[in-house]
Amino acid sequence: MAKRKPVRVVVDTNVLLSFLIGKRLGPLYGSMMGGAVQLVISDLLIRELTETAKDPKFRRYFTSEVVQEMLFVLGEAAEQFVVKPPFLAVCRDAKDDHVLALCHAGRAHLLVSGDEDLLALGKHGRTRIISPKEFGILITH
Repeated sequence: MAKRKPVRVVVDTNVLLSFLIGKRLGPLYGSMMGGAVQLVISDLLIRELTETAKDPKFRRYFTSEVVQEMLFVLGEAAEQFVVKPPFLAVCRDAKDDHVLALCHAGRAHLLVSGDEDLLALGKHGRTRIISPKEFGILITH
């Protein structure tokens, strides 16, 4: 039987932070390490995650060591792409256009986001835009 290709996934910064806060990284890591999911990242996404995680309002939820562990795993297991502005204006919030550019560059099947501006699109090119809840159902079954 032929091995299935991994689902190529971009996980938005807000979802990665949510995973850190809820200490729910296990299923994501397991899916990545098991070959079911190929995470797609960019330097901009990593920079946004790093900067946002430094915000004092998040310090009570997770330590900088946990953030560093996540960044290490992402660096080792995710496929990284370079996306540079100017970005095609697609989303009603221009700050999200870099995530859509990453989906295109990384040939992502899924974008997982909790951002209503992105979820309202439903799809971008070949990329389906889904909620973290929908993603959780996919990776646990």
